[in-house]
Amino acid sequence: MICAKCGETMDQTEKDTSSGRDIRESKCSRCGYSDWEDRGDALWKILHDDREEFEASRITHTPANIPDPQSVPSEPQQDPAHSLWSRLLAPFRKRFPDPRAGGLRLSLLPPKKSMSTTSCGNRRSQSHRALEKTNPAWRYADNGFATAEAMDSLHQPIVALVQGTLASKTGNVLDLGCGNGTLLAKICAGRSDLIPYGIDVNDAALEHAGQLLPDFVENFVKGDLFDVELWASGNRTYTLTLLMIGRLLEVPRERAMKMLDCLRVSSSHVLVYTYDTLERSLDDIASQFGVRLATPHRQIVAFIKDFRVG
Repeated sequence: MICAKCGETMDQTEKDTSSGRDIRESKCSRCGYSDWEDRGDALWKILHDDREEFEASRITHTPANIPDPQSVPSEPQQDPAHSLWSRLLAPFRKRFPDPRAGGLRLSLLPPKKSMSTTSCGNRRSQSHRALEKTNPAWRYADNGFATAEAMDSLHQPIVALVQGTLASKTGNVLDLGCGNGTLLAKICAGRSDLIPYGIDVNDAALEHAGQLLPDFVENFVKGDLFDVELWASGNRTYTLTLLMIGRLLEVPRERAMKMLDCLRVSSSHVLVYTYDTLERSLDDIASQFGVRLATPHRQIVAFIKDFRVG
């Protein structure tokens, strides 16, 4: 797998087939970028489905008044499913005796427990991948998107920039206006050293966030993101805070500036982004609130470089 950030060949770090899909996770040793890919059906799933197809075909083509061919010796028919099954198992039969000879049955069901590690980061990554494969409509609809493809396309540059920056950093990650936490889940996938936090006013979305990130249900708060006391109280600090910059335009300037003041104190890195560059650019909105940005990526996402008073 080739790194999307630096072009180097990535090293595989994990393989998971428990869902029936061959999911491979890789990490770039040069820049630290992590990614995963779906390699298609897992081998056990192919064998299991083919076996079921063969059994169904045998039952369909066997008249009720004819004994089971397993009890009456006969010339085997070259059923396509049976032939494929035989070819796939041929190498194993040469080395091992037929398990049915001892009254055993070969199981082609997936392992009850994944062979991968059970750390919090891996459980979080597996939970996120499982929901992506089932792709419930709420996964994108909660976040205001019409399709999963549209959401993933706009999330991609955000996730790529964050993962490159946070490759060697740990700590809390806050999403102001988190929806159902899909963006947080992508950023924190496979990273047990990144702890997600979120705030949103949508009850249904927050309930879904608990399904997507079940280990961190208590970290998602219902409320207005401009009520800074809900996320900036106490001594908690954030390695990264995510903010859709257009939200600053929804409230009076003094309220927006109060939130930016809290971000200056509580967050080591603040990333702002926009999904709509047709009305006003990222830099244009930032300058209105005295914020300077590092070079924006594709004009939709950038880290705050510094704050100017006024």
